[in-house]
Amino acid sequence: MKHANNDLFVIGSIAVLSALLATALTFPFPSGMREESGESTPWVRKMGASDTISSVDGKAIFAKNCVSCHGEEGRKPIIGVPTLNQPRMLSVAADKYYETIITHGRPGSSMPAWDSMFTPNQIQSLVAYIRSWYPKEPDRSKISAARGNAVYGASMFRNNCAGCHGQHGEGGIGNSLRSPSFLALASEHFLRETIIEGRGRGNTAMPTGYTYSPEELSDVLAYLATWKAPEHDFAQVDALLARSGPTNTDYGASIFRARCAACHGDEGEGGIGSRLNSQSFLTAVDDRFFYRSITEGRPGTAMPSWGFLDAEDIADVISHMRSWQQGPARSLPKRQEKGDPVSGAEIYAAVCLSCHGDHGQGGLGGQLANSVFLDCAEDEFLWDTIAHGKTGTAMRGFLKGTPGGALVALQEEEIDDLVAYLHSLETEQLSDPPKRPLSRRAELVGKMVYEEIGGCAACHGKSGEGGSGPALRNPEFLRVASDGFLIGTIVLGREQSAMLSFSHGGVSNLNADQIESVASYIRSFEDKPFAGRPRTDQTPSNIAAGQELFVSNCASCHGSDGRGLTNNERLDGIAPSLNNPAFLSAANDGLILATIAMGRPGTAMKPFARHSGGIAELSGDEILNILAFIRSWQSSEEPK
Repeated sequence: MKHANNDLFVIGSIAVLSALLATALTFPFPSGMREESGESTPWVRKMGASDTISSVDGKAIFAKNCVSCHGEEGRKPIIGVPTLNQPRMLSVAADKYYETIITHGRPGSSMPAWDSMFTPNQIQSLVAYIRSWYPKEPDRSKISAARGNAVYGASMFRNNCAGCHGQHGEGGIGNSLRSPSFLALASEHFLRETIIEGRGRGNTAMPTGYTYSPEELSDVLAYLATWKAPEHDFAQVDALLARSGPTNTDYGASIFRARCAACHGDEGEGGIGSRLNSQSFLTAVDDRFFYRSITEGRPGTAMPSWGFLDAEDIADVISHMRSWQQGPARSLPKRQEKGDPVSGAEIYAAVCLSCHGDHGQGGLGGQLANSVFLDCAEDEFLWDTIAHGKTGTAMRGFLKGTPGGALVALQEEEIDDLVAYLHSLETEQLSDPPKRPLSRRAELVGKMVYEEIGGCAACHGKSGEGGSGPALRNPEFLRVASDGFLIGTIVLGREQSAMLSFSHGGVSNLNADQIESVASYIRSFEDKPFAGRPRTDQTPSNIAAGQELFVSNCASCHGSDGRGLTNNERLDGIAPSLNNPAFLSAANDGLILATIAMGRPGTAMKPFARHSGGIAELSGDEILNILAFIRSWQSSEEPK
């Protein structure tokens, strides 16, 4: 039976306190400590500060100092000591968590502080060994929605993701995945990398997905793809276009203003998005090109896939764009000769790269290495645009003898080679999403918009550390999010969340330059990760609600004040103390949320989130309130 393991891919998993919380590496006092002349002599001596960090060294340290309590390879601990070699815990616990617990110990348990025994490099080597137990990354070349089975993916989602993202993707502790604007902007690359890499290392409850096979991950992607598939086809839209009239054009104009003008301009003159009101463009593309561009978007760019629009709306928008066209459609001549992509690559590097970026990833000019665009664009359209340019834009013709002079004079055969090269990019897998080079001006303008004009800092934190909105200073997120995803989210906002549109009648009407600058400023966070922890939303009402929930759901194991139960009140080792400075300093919010929601397999800590099959059905807000109560134990002097 396929997918017998229901402990799969917890897209935003969570679970509370027992075992997580028990996760505090309860390392015993070193077995190598022996009494000689009244002094304790360490079995492992300190090394110099220049010593390297190595999982091999960590394995030796673990064998001599930790195995007696935690067991061989962290699998069979003694009673009362948590299992360290547990994939779910490893998927959400950051290296810093383990380093802090090892360094400072955990008061109230048998886990001592090791800072006087080991150098920082030795501690990091030990963490590297613990981390080596986690499965290796899956083979990305075998992961795609096209390979998956949506029926199996639905089952996996219910069993592993619904606790955080809701049974139908409506959101909870995790983001809403059914938001139309999110689905419109989230490419398969973005979803795949988010599931694989997770957010567990970035102060969120989203775990890494290395424990799942390429087949399983493909199934989940196939299921998510069903949410964004349009409920119509081109034939339905084409039939509506045949009957359209002035009224339809008027309706299309209003839809265009609401959905498209922020990027493409009020009259299609272009801006963040390409110019649509161009006679050479309008007369060269057919309505099927428009339909596919609207419903499939341009993955990795700010152009969403508007598949959730109904057939009538799409037909009306196309009618509106056709109203700009001043002449009949052109029949582009067929090219009989097929070009040489190798020669085309050399020509591209010489005349196209400066605008369209390396391998067509985009820059000053549009992104060409886009599978949807290249699948929509016929050879004749590409050839004509290269040869004669695009009216109203900086794209001038390259064909020798072009009226007004070619930008760079190319022979017809050379343009054939360029077209062949562009189509060779159709199947190329970009290792990273397109990103603009960051200029000093863009960073300064973006910082001002982020902190003042747009007010982004109020929700996302002044340094992008997060607050009521998610953390943006998150390397894992920024690595997979294209500039287009950031820009599109700013422009469109996010339904079912507090993220409103910041363009064209939104909460703040930012212009194209401001939107692109703030996206560039957010991108600058990628190389400057935030060393602290996002602010927990702690209001008196949240803390009070969290206390009530903690007492009714958690106190039986962790004690009403979170300090644990005495040996007379509980079985030894059933749950650790949470009201503990060492633990509260080491554990980020994501780790605590993940443990509450999804539990910790192999321990008494069961899931508490809705749809997780645990012992309670707590909502996302209720789990966040429990977190607020737990954080209220942390003094203002301690890092939060």
